[in-house]
Amino acid sequence: MITVDNLRKVLEELHYEKSKKKDVYSKQYTLFDCVIKVDFDNKTISYPEDKGMVIHRKTTCNFSEPENFVVLECITSLLDKGYKPEHIELEKPMPGGHDDTGGYCDIQVKDNDGKTFLLVECKRADEFDKYWKKTLTDGDQLFRYYNSYRQAKALCLYMSDYSDENKLKRITHIISMQDNDEYLQTDKTLKSFKQVQMENGDKEDYFKVWKDTYQQDYATRGIFEEDIDAYTVGKLKYTVDDLDEVDNDAIQKKYHEFATILRQHNVGSHENAFDKLVNLFLAKIVDETINSKELQFHWKGAAYDDYYSLQDRLQKLYKEGMEKFLGEEVTYIDQKEVSDAFHLFKNDPDATRNKVLEYFRRLKFYTNSDFAFLDVHNEELFYQNAIILKKQ
Repeated sequence: MITVDNLRKVLEELHYEKSKKKDVYSKQYTLFDCVIKVDFDNKTISYPEDKGMVIHRKTTCNFSEPENFVVLECITSLLDKGYKPEHIELEKPMPGGHDDTGGYCDIQVKDNDGKTFLLVECKRADEFDKYWKKTLTDGDQLFRYYNSYRQAKALCLYMSDYSDENKLKRITHIISMQDNDEYLQTDKTLKSFKQVQMENGDKEDYFKVWKDTYQQDYATRGIFEEDIDAYTVGKLKYTVDDLDEVDNDAIQKKYHEFATILRQHNVGSHENAFDKLVNLFLAKIVDETINSKELQFHWKGAAYDDYYSLQDRLQKLYKEGMEKFLGEEVTYIDQKEVSDAFHLFKNDPDATRNKVLEYFRRLKFYTNSDFAFLDVHNEELFYQNAIILKKQ
């Protein structure tokens, strides 16, 4: 956790400079002609209000709570990224309405048109998990704030910490509030954020869409990374540089998460599940080996991805892995191959028919469900298995 005791080290890592005469650390932003100052003598934090940053109340501008240091680090990172000070407001009160009132949003970011773009709630390290569980349960503060500022493109529960290894660490859980129209087309019964807005719904209605339609998807990257521009939320391309090394504790945690997923979805055959997990490991190894600059082995989130595309990518990786490492040929028909069949033989209907039938035979008789944790034999079971697969 960031505390007064290690705050100086955090500021040094964030490239603040210490005054020669006073116990004051400051960081200059030439682009915006502004400065942030942290005064240890007076235990105050000064943000660039003279350049348009709005602070509705001063509760985060002192050393009274460790959470204030998380806000400080977040604001520093936003300005580092290129967000303008006049687009940032701290501790903005919620106007309420729709049976939901009260609260102060830690950080509200506006876009160049003055519209609410991003809502950030900051938490210290020892409280982050508790508040994320509350978010998963009923939407908690983030969805209450969104109920007041519905133009926001994304919500973010944010945490920054300073570890015993003298290293600054941040966690971002980013919830996209933008609909994926292509994904919604897969099931006409799915409700969208747009529908809730048109019906003048409330916090509970927006939360229900996130929970039921998008299965509480969230991203852990997409705001502060080097390849993300300011006023852009979401990361579509991942490289091996985005991956984190896992230690034994993380491996044990993943093992328990895997077991929990199997129980939640009533997957009875653990032997079959283990086989599918091995297949996923193979696909993962292949992905990091041959797609290091643009990884394919990840769920991009319901705002950007769909289950058919995900499984198609996994099947292709599995085919390449079986051939590369085990010398086994695996039948895989790329969607492009089927589309090409209609173009290559456009003047020969019989040749087109024969080619498509050939693909059909190969898919029907030469393929196995390499990533089916359930016995998939209809559309409903496909989606049930897709949810299990995504959680891995």
